[in-house]
Amino acid sequence: MPPQQYAPAPRNGLGIAALVLGICGFLSGLIPFFFWFALIAGVIGLVLGLVGFARTRKRVATNRKTSVAGVILSVLSIAMGIWGAVILFQGLNQLATDLGAPTSTAPAAVAPAGQVQDVDGLQLTADPLTVEDSFGTESLCTSVSYNNTSSGSKPFNMFDWQLLGPTGATSSPGIGGTGDALNSGSLVAGGTISGTVCFDGAPASGEYRVIYSPANTAWTQTR
Repeated sequence: MPPQQYAPAPRNGLGIAALVLGICGFLSGLIPFFFWFALIAGVIGLVLGLVGFARTRKRVATNRKTSVAGVILSVLSIAMGIWGAVILFQGLNQLATDLGAPTSTAPAAVAPAGQVQDVDGLQLTADPLTVEDSFGTESLCTSVSYNNTSSGSKPFNMFDWQLLGPTGATSSPGIGGTGDALNSGSLVAGGTISGTVCFDGAPASGEYRVIYSPANTAWTQTR
């Protein structure tokens, strides 16, 4: 009598492992802090699931549905891991922004337009606003001046200035106004410079504040 032949046991381990990793990775991905585990489990589960599916096509494994489910869940785990990473890093970035933001929007110092204010080694002045016309567009302009009384150099830039209007809206410098606009650079110790900073928009009645943003210092006037 010929020896009895036994069929080899199906090699279903990889498909089962892919399913387990896919489930664990997907559940971990629901918690943004565990995005790293979801990514790792998803990648490993995807590889094992694809190999397990290939075994079913070669008829050395019998759990095709398990392997397919493992592949699908592993792909979802990777997607959840990426989503968690984005959520976590956006939250950390927002936290850093909030920690670096000023605790109060109120100016640290307010003076009438045209008055000199000492700001971190600079004597700054913002003159009363005037209405300028450039190519048919009205702008509110102020002449600002710097006097560096410190022992080191100090930067200057037109975009350090903002205008708070009567409506409560803040404007940044525009391109309108006169030709002697303040540019940007570095002012040596004892140096002085002045220039015009203009803000686009038609004037309205009410209080205006010209704000030097780096020190949150303002000059006020009523038009």
